[in-house]
Amino acid sequence: MIEIKELYYNYTDGSQALNNISLDLKKGRVIGIIGANGAGKSTLFMNIMGILRPSQGKIYYKQDPMTYGKSFLNNYRQQVGVVFQDPDKQIFFSNVFDDVAFALRNAGLDEILVNERVEEALRVMELLEVQKKPVHLLSYGQKKRVAIAGVLAMDPEVILMDEPSAGLDPAMKEGIVEIIRFLQNKGTKVVVSSHDMDFIYRITDYVYVLHQGRNRLEGSPEKVFLEEEIIRDCGLEIPWLIKVHRHMQVPVFKEESDLYHYWGEKSWKSS
Repeated sequence: MIEIKELYYNYTDGSQALNNISLDLKKGRVIGIIGANGAGKSTLFMNIMGILRPSQGKIYYKQDPMTYGKSFLNNYRQQVGVVFQDPDKQIFFSNVFDDVAFALRNAGLDEILVNERVEEALRVMELLEVQKKPVHLLSYGQKKRVAIAGVLAMDPEVILMDEPSAGLDPAMKEGIVEIIRFLQNKGTKVVVSSHDMDFIYRITDYVYVLHQGRNRLEGSPEKVFLEEEIIRDCGLEIPWLIKVHRHMQVPVFKEESDLYHYWGEKSWKSS
C-alpha cells in the first residue's frame, strides 16, 4: 500500500517540518496520526498526496516510488483521497450533487456511472435529501459530509482524513465514527489525523505519534496510550478509558459499553 521511508521536508525558509519520518500504512486498517500543533501532521498528509515534494526520502505506493508527473499523480489520486479539515477548501460547486460529481467528471467517467457513484455516496453520507441544495446553505457538519462524499464517490483504496471530528457536535461526531467503520468494513484503508484522543483511541487499530516532526512512538492504541510520560511530553491527552484502567485497576477497554458490562458483571458477582 503506502510506505514512507526516511522522509524529510523543509520549508522555503529553511525550517524543518518533517525529520526522518518512516511509516508503514499496512500495519492497520484504521491508522491514527497524532501530535500537537506543529508536529507535522498536515505537512505529512500533503507529502503523501504529492501536493508537497519531500526534501529527502521516498514515498512508495504498492512498492513503487511516487513520482511527480501529471499522469502518475492523476492516477494515484484516484486511489488515494484526502478529506481536509476545512470542508470549504474542498467544495467547488454550488449544489451538493455537482460538487460530489466533480472529481468523477474530471476523470472522464461516463455520466451514467457518475450518477450511480454519486447517488451511492450521497446515500451512505445521508445527503440524498439535500443533493440539489446550495452548498453554502448547509451546516458545517453537512459540508464535512459533502467533502467525504466527494472522496467516497471515487472509491479510493486509501482515504486520509484531517481532523474529521473537529467542530462537530456529539451526534455528528458519532456519525463520523459510523462512516469510518463503514469504510473499514468495505476494505478501504483510513488514515486519520486528530487532536481528539478519545476519538483516535476508539476508532484506530494502529497509531503513530509525531513530535516536532519526528516519529516518537507507534503501535496499537492500547499500547501507545499506556506510555503516559511520552504522550504528555508530546503535548497530548490520555484517553479517558486508559485513565480508568490506570486509576481503577480494571482491564483496558476500547469501548465504554465494554467497561459498563464488565462493571455490571463485577457488581453482580460481588453482591
